[in-house]
Amino acid sequence: AQLLTSTGESDIYNFTHALIRHTLYGELSPSRQVRLHRQIAEAMERVYGDHAEEHAAELAFQYHRSAAVSGAERGVPYAIAAADQAESSAAWDEQVAFLRMALELLPDGDARHPRLLARLGIALMWALQPDEGVRMAADAGASIATSEGNDAAADYLHDAMLAAFEAGNMLAAYAIATAGMRYIGDRRDHVWGNLFHFAYLDRSSTDPEALGILLPAEDPEYETWLGVMNSLREDEGTFAFSRFESREQLQSDAKGMRTTPRAAGAALFYLADTQGARTILLDALPIAEREGRIAAQVLIHGYLARCFAGLGELDEARASCDRCAALIARMPGSSVQTQQLDIAQLELLVASGEGLAAAAPLVEFWLRRDAPEARYARALTRSVAALAFAQAGREADALAMIAAALPAIERAPIGEVNLPCVLCNSAWALWILQRTDHIEAIEKSLREKVIAPDHRFILQDGRLALARLCALTGRYDEASEWFAKARTVLQEDGQRPLRAIVDYDEALMYARRNAAGDGTVAEGDRERALPLLDAAMQQFAEIGMTGWTRQAEELRMTLTPNQPTSTS
Repeated sequence: AQLLTSTGESDIYNFTHALIRHTLYGELSPSRQVRLHRQIAEAMERVYGDHAEEHAAELAFQYHRSAAVSGAERGVPYAIAAADQAESSAAWDEQVAFLRMALELLPDGDARHPRLLARLGIALMWALQPDEGVRMAADAGASIATSEGNDAAADYLHDAMLAAFEAGNMLAAYAIATAGMRYIGDRRDHVWGNLFHFAYLDRSSTDPEALGILLPAEDPEYETWLGVMNSLREDEGTFAFSRFESREQLQSDAKGMRTTPRAAGAALFYLADTQGARTILLDALPIAEREGRIAAQVLIHGYLARCFAGLGELDEARASCDRCAALIARMPGSSVQTQQLDIAQLELLVASGEGLAAAAPLVEFWLRRDAPEARYARALTRSVAALAFAQAGREADALAMIAAALPAIERAPIGEVNLPCVLCNSAWALWILQRTDHIEAIEKSLREKVIAPDHRFILQDGRLALARLCALTGRYDEASEWFAKARTVLQEDGQRPLRAIVDYDEALMYARRNAAGDGTVAEGDRERALPLLDAAMQQFAEIGMTGWTRQAEELRMTLTPNQPTSTS
């Protein structure tokens, strides 16, 4: 009937079409199907013998399909082996499927149940199924607490929390951390520190009045937490930020941790070590690709784009943004990782000078959305909005954003990761608008919390911000000193775009100072400004800072005798 075709081997045939096989299988009664699957499983074990585990996936499938027949638990080792194989090749969906099989094949009361459930909770995170992953992780934590004790449950939920974060779901990480804190007891180690950190963020995510910083300085819980974190500097397991006391301390700490994107984040957001961070990220990228960790790749490309922008490698920054965007299309929603693309694109606008004002609609969207997972960074969002609105000429809106960020500025501790950016953006917005609103509070925090501990941030500098504030309040000699200090530091850090902007801003200070009523600039100030402006324009041209070049050309026109001055 031509239903079979020879394979060329004795007594071995194939169906000529898969539909024939499916049809014949479908005609079997359910009980015969179950028995057939068990017969297949047992025949495979006999044939493959000691090599049966090499066929673990097929054996797990056959045992799972015959679960109604006694002895199905014999398929559990195969399902676990298949899950191991799937994990090693970053086939997360397959790993989830095999772990589910293992759990369904387990007999009631089997001691392996809590840990298999725990493993499934983490696998669901990597498979980008966070809602079910949170439920599974919570159930697993409770089961482990019963079978192994609270310490084991806290350790597991700590690992599940980090998996949720690294897979790109902050809200899932928050929820798991809150569950983990129920089992932490009196422990004050890195597990407690990391769980506390994310559980605190969970509280921020549900607080519509959240300050928008990680932790306020006067919070007693923060003081306890910071003390523990500082005692654990050498522990590679410590994850959380906000333990910065001085540049020297963090440089010492960083020597043993420069292997992960987390270390790159510390380099970028505490040391402004763009070149060091780039090296870390380029080493970490092949690992993330090999492990199939999409969120990690998004984070790495976003960080790389920010490194390149800070170093003045603008074409490379744009290319990294494109790679980041392509990966984000494969993710289920917004996360800390995906937000890196928006930030990198904004920093590209800052570095190139090409229309940060055009980013105002994006910033307004951030403000309206007020994403729960990002409320810990609300002060940063407001400062970016202040800068974008100032560049767009929306003075009242910019000043309102600075005022809204002020409580966070005043209450933030030394080492708050985003504080340099919040302060520098606010100072820059005032510089653009030539306003002095809230300048005393901003300057005080800059001096005490950023410049004194030498907290440096990518594409930001506290010394440059302070120079701008000094110039706004007429302290021109002090401003010149801070411009000089900014030059030295930015040259040291390789932050070429910001180094060029220092020269432009100091020239602008002289162009603004003592401008006559008819718009002309005093001769002495013109002589001071022109060499600085020439130096800035040369750097702008070398880097490709096209927007800044146009601004510099406009400023040069104002410094030409008998031409009206512009102070924009």
